[in-house]
Amino acid sequence: MTSVRLAKKVVPTLLAAMAGVAAVGCPVALAAGGASIASAPTVQPGIQYTGDTSQDAPGNEPSSSGWCSGSGSPVEFWNLSLKQGDEVLVRGTGSADSHFGIDVYPPGTTDENIDSASLIAGNGGVYLATGVEFTASESGSYPMIIGPTACFPGGPYSFTENVKHQALLYVSNVVRTSTSKASLPVYVRYPGGSSISDPGLTVYLYGRWRDYPPVPPTNHVLAHGHPVNGTVKLSFKLPANLAGKRVPMIVTAAGTMYQPTHEVTLTDIVLPKKTA
Repeated sequence: MTSVRLAKKVVPTLLAAMAGVAAVGCPVALAAGGASIASAPTVQPGIQYTGDTSQDAPGNEPSSSGWCSGSGSPVEFWNLSLKQGDEVLVRGTGSADSHFGIDVYPPGTTDENIDSASLIAGNGGVYLATGVEFTASESGSYPMIIGPTACFPGGPYSFTENVKHQALLYVSNVVRTSTSKASLPVYVRYPGGSSISDPGLTVYLYGRWRDYPPVPPTNHVLAHGHPVNGTVKLSFKLPANLAGKRVPMIVTAAGTMYQPTHEVTLTDIVLPKKTA
């Protein structure tokens, strides 16, 4: 099998996995938060969660931040399971007389060390309706607190977590399988190096050429596929009239749960003319 030489490049591409953009229309999970970090349920993106702090025992508020510790206005705990590079938005609503706030702590925060832990987002005064936005600096479980601030009474609340994942595309060499056919392996990884398998993500290979001289070059879809265990093999065939010509190629990715990615132009590919 003959290879057409292509410089190997690492292509960081921000992909957005938007799992639910608003509480309206999202699946609803009727589950209360935990009374501690250890008992906190894990949140799934795109699902509307509900809770009611008026049903909880007081005294579990951290003494740090803006919570009213020991006031009889308990908070509830949740865990956000995130990957490095995730862009996160958590937003919701609370009962009108409770002034709900929200805090997020880094992985490794426990019930024992929360009073000395540094906040990732919030400060006991960031209203749930405003929400918090942050980028995960590492993979792990991020404890989150929701409850009334400034000693207001407890009550019902709801929220939804939206997540945009980051992925990296590693583009290998184009391998020619015949005079007009070739394939391009693409490797898809999270920033931490773990493989991505996602049928909702489509990786595209485009070739760019003009269909006839008067018109400018346009992109033509040569192949597409979904990453399985972090790999997509894009097999393609160029039109016969392009044999021996330089064809710019572009790799990108998109999907209903992802934002458009940056186009990545590869080294021009030349498939040789057919020999007699």
